Amino acid sequence: MKTRRIFTLLIVTVMMFSLNAETRYVSKTGSSTPPYTSWATAADSIMTAMRFSEFGDTIVVGDGIFTESVRCIPGVVLLGSGWENTWIQIPQDSVFGVRMEDLCTLSNLKITGPGMFLPDNYGVFCFRGYDGRKSVRVDNVKITACGLAATFFSTSFTYLDTARFTNSVIDSCRTGVDVSCYYAEVFNNNISAYEHALYLAISGEANVYNNILVAMPYNSLHYRFSVTTYSFNRPSHIHNNLIMSRVYYDVLTPFCIGSELGVDTLSNNVYVGNFGRVINTHSVSDYRDIYNNYISGGKFKGFEGESHIRFNDFWNNTVHWNWLSVGGTAPIDTITNIIHYPMFVNEDEDYHLQKFSPLINAGDTLKQDPDGTRSDIGLYGGQSGASYTYLDLPPVIPRGITVEIESDKVSLRWKKNYESDFKDYLIYGDTVQGFAADSTRLIGITADTSFKTIIPEFNGSYFMTLRSRDNQGNISEPSEEIRIVPAGVAQEGHEVVMEYQLFNNYPNPFNPETVIGYRLKSAGRVILTVYTITGEPVRVLEDRELPAGYHETVFRGDELASGIYLYKIDVRSPEGVPVYTSVRKMLLLK
Repeated sequence: MKTRRIFTLLIVTVMMFSLNAETRYVSKTGSSTPPYTSWATAADSIMTAMRFSEFGDTIVVGDGIFTESVRCIPGVVLLGSGWENTWIQIPQDSVFGVRMEDLCTLSNLKITGPGMFLPDNYGVFCFRGYDGRKSVRVDNVKITACGLAATFFSTSFTYLDTARFTNSVIDSCRTGVDVSCYYAEVFNNNISAYEHALYLAISGEANVYNNILVAMPYNSLHYRFSVTTYSFNRPSHIHNNLIMSRVYYDVLTPFCIGSELGVDTLSNNVYVGNFGRVINTHSVSDYRDIYNNYISGGKFKGFEGESHIRFNDFWNNTVHWNWLSVGGTAPIDTITNIIHYPMFVNEDEDYHLQKFSPLINAGDTLKQDPDGTRSDIGLYGGQSGASYTYLDLPPVIPRGITVEIESDKVSLRWKKNYESDFKDYLIYGDTVQGFAADSTRLIGITADTSFKTIIPEFNGSYFMTLRSRDNQGNISEPSEEIRIVPAGVAQEGHEVVMEYQLFNNYPNPFNPETVIGYRLKSAGRVILTVYTITGEPVRVLEDRELPAGYHETVFRGDELASGIYLYKIDVRSPEGVPVYTSVRKMLLLK
């Protein structure tokens, strides 16, 4: 009975606070007249309104930049007018932007710090010692230029406090979210950080899902990072996240890691970009489970550790896995773990699976998708995934075509397609430039990545192009055209006219990476430069001698703002004479 009376008293107390709750306002144009309950009498700073508030109050902040460090009282809702309208600028001599107390909510504003490399610099700070609890919520907030964007820290776990960090954006910070409270939910966020997008520290437990987690977008030469990392944490579940790295491949070390795990479970994540090791585990754990992930981009290893891993897809890793035997545990399961091209709708930006993807129904047999079927591998599989229609799309356009002429024969080679439903390549030819590549111009079919044929008699020029086809009859758009002309004055034999050409980048729009292709008629010095739309230089991508033929250069716009950019190619002969210049536009969307 005593427990029931205490519980009843607590409910009555909370109801009394709710009934007496006030909405207070903060504005640059108010009169700052207590109790600040209208826009006309709004407080001139957030802390002015906070000091006047009580448990259950809501503080609404208007447009403007508020340079102050905010210390909440328990039970207050701090609500801004939007990321672009309400800014809290952390003063240079302050440690935190907003310090939260129990049952506080922070929403709909932006916090900007003094810089990611300054020590003791927190965007959102929530600390609990050995007494009391701290259950807080951060929703729809943008945090930038902080050493640690958001930390939820506890020194003990006597109280079952919960932190929720949702629907928010973190960028230009050294570390994204640091979890060391009893329990945290981190979902539907876009978090970019210099070292760790997510740090699960000192016995913290988290449910992390539906996030985009990115490491290394600010210094592409940094040698050490981990997108998600741990320090003696309790079992956490990291699932259905896009986990990315944006470091240059040439400078990767084994310490550039996608997920570094303690006892965590990883499922239905997609790892893309460039990593040293994509997943790395330490010691053996009965709690850890790694399944249904797409693991790619490992310069050294896709997976390294002692863990059981199962039902994952490995692709584009130098070594897919390196299992470290400890205590006689089972080796890598080479039956349920597969090595297949994933067939995403768009491998640069849309990670839904195409209709004939080998990742469909290839996940854990004991897990189900929302539609009740066996789980897919990848971002949209599992109970937290999504039901959607698998699109039956054409294969990727043939790329990287090289040509050789020998007397009256022409040999073509190109890059291989890896779609599981891929069938063959269609080769077309005509004497008209820009011809329609249809059945009336079809000169050959092959499932190989090369084709050799006798050049037909013609006057002027002869053009060839390729298309790829799948088992359902879907055909890609045509590739670039190859032009062949008679060779020499006597027109005995033929030669390929490798005209200089700068191709459209792909994908376009892009974020953060795109590929720029170009063809050289002859060997020469290539200078490939990116400019702003106003012509200001951004970066020189190439400045070196290259042979004749097709080439590609990867451009990453990690540190750039969204907008239209120009890319320009200048080609000079071995004697230093300019022989070709071209400019194209590309669109970066973040």
